[in-house]
Amino acid sequence: MSSFYVIEGPDRGRRFELLPNRVETIGREEGATVQLHDTEVSRKHARIIYDSGRYLITDLNSSNGTYVNQVRITTAAINSGDKVNVGSTCLQFTQTPNIEQDDSGASSISFELPSDDHSQIVQTMRHTEEGRPFSVQDCQSFLSSSLDKTEQAESYLRLVYETATALKSTGSIDDLMEKILDLIFQWINPDRGCIILSEPHTHELQVRCYRVREQGVSEKMTISRTILDYVTNKNEGVLSRNAMNDARFDASASIVHQKVSEAICVPLDGRYGCVGVIYIDTEANDALNPERNSAQGRTAHFDENHLKMMVAIAHHAAIAIEDIRFYSAMIQSERLAAIGQTVANLSHHIKNILQGVSGGSYLIESGLKNHDEKLISKGWGIVERNQGKISSLVMDMLTFSKERSAEPELDNMNDALDEVVELMKPRAEEFHVALTWVRNEQFPEFYFDRNLINRAVLNLITNAIDAAADNVSQLVAEAQGDQSALNNIPQGAVSVTLGWGEIPTNVRISVFDNGAGVPANQVEQIFTPFVSTKGSKGTGLGLPVVKKVVTEHGGTVTCVPLEKGGTAFHIDLPFRKDPDTDGTEEDE
Repeated sequence: MSSFYVIEGPDRGRRFELLPNRVETIGREEGATVQLHDTEVSRKHARIIYDSGRYLITDLNSSNGTYVNQVRITTAAINSGDKVNVGSTCLQFTQTPNIEQDDSGASSISFELPSDDHSQIVQTMRHTEEGRPFSVQDCQSFLSSSLDKTEQAESYLRLVYETATALKSTGSIDDLMEKILDLIFQWINPDRGCIILSEPHTHELQVRCYRVREQGVSEKMTISRTILDYVTNKNEGVLSRNAMNDARFDASASIVHQKVSEAICVPLDGRYGCVGVIYIDTEANDALNPERNSAQGRTAHFDENHLKMMVAIAHHAAIAIEDIRFYSAMIQSERLAAIGQTVANLSHHIKNILQGVSGGSYLIESGLKNHDEKLISKGWGIVERNQGKISSLVMDMLTFSKERSAEPELDNMNDALDEVVELMKPRAEEFHVALTWVRNEQFPEFYFDRNLINRAVLNLITNAIDAAADNVSQLVAEAQGDQSALNNIPQGAVSVTLGWGEIPTNVRISVFDNGAGVPANQVEQIFTPFVSTKGSKGTGLGLPVVKKVVTEHGGTVTCVPLEKGGTAFHIDLPFRKDPDTDGTEEDE
C-alpha cells in the first residue's frame, strides 16, 4: 500500500492511502483522494496515476504549482521518500513493495520461520558494550579496510548524522522504517532486509517493511527461528554465518538451502523492551564471489563493525518507534478527552434548552385547559425562543465540526450584510437594542463565501445584542430605583460597518456594541470551544465558529475592548478580485 503523509500544513499528521490502477487527485474539493484544507491549494491541484509499477504526479495548472523535492514539475515520477509540496502543505510519499503471487497463490515473498535450521551464530552484541553506548569514536574502528581512511571516516560519520536526522524528522512508523532501510542499504548494501515489529497488544511479530537489493536476487526470505528466538529473548544482536564447506552443517539446512551466506539480526531494543527486530542477509554466491562484490561496490562480508553499527541504529530506531507510539496514544487520549468534554458541555446546554421547552409547554397546556389565550401565547413564545436556540446550536455544531473549505464566488458584501442585519432586527427590537448599519456603496465586489461569512457575522451580531442588553439590565438592577441613575442609563446599541482594514488589501467587517466589554485577560480565551462569557445562555461555540470560518477564508478575527466600554470585533478578509491570486480558482 502506498500513501501520502502530511508533514507540514493545516492537515499535518493525516495519512492518505493510494490505490493502484485508479486515478487519484490532490486538492481542496470534496471527493479528492488527498483532500487538503489549505487555502493555497487549488480545488483540483494535481493528479496521480499508477503506471508500470510507479506513480506519476501531474500538476493541473494550479496557480501555486506542484513541487517534488523542491523542484516545480509539470509531470514527474515520485519514489518512496520523496516530498511533494502543494501550497503551504508538504506531503511525504511512501511506496511499499508490490508483492506478487505465484501460480499456487502463495506470496513470492515469504517470511517462514522454520525451527529445523542449523544457523551458526558467530558473534553477539548488545546495544551497550561495557556500559557504554555506541559513539562517534566507534565509527573510527571502521578505518581498518583498504579504503582511504579520510573517505571512510566521512562516510560513516555522515551515516551517523543521517540516522539522527531521519529519526527526528519522521512522523510515522512506516516512514521511519523506510528511512532506516534506505540508510542500511546505502551503508552496507545487503541483498535483502526487513523490519519486523511486535504488535503492542498481541505481541505477535509481523513484517512491516521489506526490501531487496536488485533484480536477480531471490525474493524468498527465510529467517532462522534460532536467530530470531535468540535475538528477541536475549535482546542481543547476532552475526550468523553459513560455513558452506563445514561438514557440521547439513546441506538441507534452511540457511544453506536459501543460499544465505551471512545474516545480521538485531533487536529494536528501546527504553521499555524489545519492539521488534531488523534482519539483513547476503546470498551465498555473492559472499563467495569477491569480483562481483568489488564490481558492485559491495562489502564482501559482514563483520563486528557492521554488527556494532546495526545494533546502534536499531536501538535509536526503537526509541523513535516508542516515541511515535506514545505520541499517537497521547493524541488518541486527548481526542477521547475532547469528546468527553464536548458531550458534557453540550449535554448541559441541551438540558437548559429542554427545560425551557418544558416550561413553555406547561404554560401552553395550562392555557388550553383554562382557555387562556394570553398564557398560551406566553408559553408559545418561550417554546419558540428555545427552538431558535436549538437551531442556532445545531448550525454552530455543523459549521464547527465539518471539515470543508470556503467556496468563494464574486459577490457584494453590502448585500450579504443587508441580509444578516435584516434577520437580526427582530431580536434587537425584542431586547430594546438599537441596531445600525449603513451600506458602503463605494465598496467593490470581491470573492468570498456568502453563506459562511453570513454565519460568522450573524454570530457576532447575536453576541453583541446580548452583551448590550445584558449591560442595560445590569445597570438597571444596580440603580435600585434611583431615578436619576435610571435616566442616565444609555440604550443598548450595536453597529455594523464595512471598509478597509489596517492592511490596505484586507476587507474589514466590524461589529461594535456598548455592552460591559470583554475583560482583557479573557480576550485570547473567548475563541476556545465551550468557553463562554454568557454563562448558561451561551454554548461556547459561536466565536470558535467565527474564527474557523474566517480562517478558512485566509483571514483573521480580533476582539478589541473599547476604552469607553463595549467591544469591537473585526473580521479582516483578503480582498480577492481575481480567484487566481490565491490558489482558490476553479480548475478546468
